[in-house]
Amino acid sequence: MTMRELVKRNVAVLWAMVIGASLFICIYGVHILNPTYVDWLITGGDRPQHYLGWVAYRNSRWFFPIGLTDQLSYPSKTSIIFTDSIPLLAVLFKVISPLLPGRFQYFGIWGLFTFVLNGAFSAKILQKYMKTDLQVIMGSVFYILSFQVLQRMFAHTALAGHWLILWAICLLVYRDRMSYRRKIGAWLSLGAVSSAVHPYLLLMCGIVLLGFLLVEVVEHRADRLLTHLLRVAGYLMSFVGAAAAVIALLGGFSSGMSTVNGGIGAYSLNLNGFINPQWHGQLLRTYTQLDTQHEGFSYLGAGILFMLLCTGIELAVKSNRENIRKYSPLGLGAILAFCVALVLAVFPTITFGDEIVKHFIVHSFMLKVWGTFRASGRIAWICVYLFFLFALCGDYRIVSIRRKSIVLAAALILQLVDLSGFILEKHNLWTTNYTYYPMLIQDNWDTLWEEGEARHLAIMEDYSMDKHCDLVFWAMDRGVSANKFTFARDQGEDVLSLDVTGAEWQDHTIYVWDREGFVPSQDAGIYYYDLDARFVVGYTRQIPGLAMWKEG
Repeated sequence: MTMRELVKRNVAVLWAMVIGASLFICIYGVHILNPTYVDWLITGGDRPQHYLGWVAYRNSRWFFPIGLTDQLSYPSKTSIIFTDSIPLLAVLFKVISPLLPGRFQYFGIWGLFTFVLNGAFSAKILQKYMKTDLQVIMGSVFYILSFQVLQRMFAHTALAGHWLILWAICLLVYRDRMSYRRKIGAWLSLGAVSSAVHPYLLLMCGIVLLGFLLVEVVEHRADRLLTHLLRVAGYLMSFVGAAAAVIALLGGFSSGMSTVNGGIGAYSLNLNGFINPQWHGQLLRTYTQLDTQHEGFSYLGAGILFMLLCTGIELAVKSNRENIRKYSPLGLGAILAFCVALVLAVFPTITFGDEIVKHFIVHSFMLKVWGTFRASGRIAWICVYLFFLFALCGDYRIVSIRRKSIVLAAALILQLVDLSGFILEKHNLWTTNYTYYPMLIQDNWDTLWEEGEARHLAIMEDYSMDKHCDLVFWAMDRGVSANKFTFARDQGEDVLSLDVTGAEWQDHTIYVWDREGFVPSQDAGIYYYDLDARFVVGYTRQIPGLAMWKEG
């Protein structure tokens, strides 16, 4: 196939990518695409964790595994995986770090990239079932502007990469047009890429793979049994093996982080989740839920709910056994993926509104395994996109082009009206030109850093992003390592902060205590400085020009 033929065949996909880029710029503006503009990343939420994780990784020398850095829990090493800094891009940009400006961020670029690929994969999926390019393009907008992508973008930035889920669904949809080798290569690639973006997205792709494997078994059950089982095992092993290799290469198995967090069931999907806009929609009312169930935000939107109703009616009135038989293998695979995702998202505590319907006792071993993904409500995003697929394409064999186009246009208008307030909120938030104003008196800290030749920062209290973000940002900006940080998983105690009294103070290390309630150590060998209104600072050398701390 020539390039011209390829372009002609994928005109709708290309248009969806252009629309994705255009919608991103309309909502978020172009300012955050500036790689040297980092102020917006230090303004609160989880963005400081993502950005400072990248800076620390960039500042660190190379280790093996290559995803490790010793700059955030010095002298221990941690993986870039646990700062949610999109390891796929972090490694890439670290390789070319000498060519980059002193301050550099790729999170705005990731957002644009995500919108474009959401458009590409969704259009490719719809292209198989919809009869005109215009229908494909209109349908892709539902995916590009899904409520879940808008909720996650620049909040949990890596988790906005829903194009990975769409990629997995695309492999399920197009499995009948792919050779065995192409399927192996596709699942291997998806396992490698998704594991280098975020573990939750890796899990979701793996759940779609289960549906894919079921379809393979059903469609090829008449083939030679051993050969077929080996092929099915090959798909599974290519995905799992690639993911394990990438996670190992990024240091996910060697950084000493706990794989388990508490709170299983608290961050789940409420049974009203698919119709509950949680104050983000304009057309449907918000229903009650438990306080922590924002992680299970899975609202479909008024337009998709309208399409589900229309598609359901069409199928009930016009569908026949032949249509059902032709697509039953795909339907079985989609249903399996949907059910597995729904069970994992809802259990072990089933809730409706603000009531607990049923709580299931889970074996401690299962609880430990499940605890790796405690924010289980996120897994329902698979269900969201399968709902989209059914709503938009479930009746494609029995509805006329004209009728489908009219209903689709009406649904898209409904969806955009429902989204309008949420989009405006995001637009106002992210097109603002933020300026970072540090709370530290930086001249004093810079004097200690330069005159004292400081290389490490030791926070002697429990770490708080709100309280200590300025400190870590100052340290990372100057290549000074820190001993504490906020990670996605718990880390062990660091040797620099095990013992304040009776410790052997280390040279080139800035010790920091909260000023409130501070009691100085009586040990010799450390001087206390009054650099900042919030902290008391200790150093093993006396630095001329800095005010000494005085009790009271």
